[in-house]
Amino acid sequence: MPIEVKIFKEDQLLLSSFVQEVTNYEMISSYEKLMKTNEFFTVNKELVDMRDCSLADISKEAFLSLSSLVESYLNEKYLDFKTAIVAPEDLSYGLSKLYESYSEHSPETIMVFREAKDALEWLGVPELKI
Repeated sequence: MPIEVKIFKEDQLLLSSFVQEVTNYEMISSYEKLMKTNEFFTVNKELVDMRDCSLADISKEAFLSLSSLVESYLNEKYLDFKTAIVAPEDLSYGLSKLYESYSEHSPETIMVFREAKDALEWLGVPELKI
């Protein structure tokens, strides 16, 4: 699976690791599936790890669709959510910054980082090992 998900309940953290090639369909469908689970209600922050993936087949329109999907879901559930994206490569960093700008009016607060330690610190879980 190109997006692996792990929940750290004690930190109320969702870790989404993008691995290998990730396509538009895989990205959108993974988040649609995740938001339908009860586990999603146990977290209030997410770390998206893009250190080991290729986003060459992802379009900016997919990030816009994902932004709309997440915003709609969070508004429906009245959830505030914090997302840190670790994107060391230029392509993943640029697409993540687009996602951040698309989500400007969402209850999801997003920051994009090049380094995992900075993202973990911003999320308030600096001791977590990923």
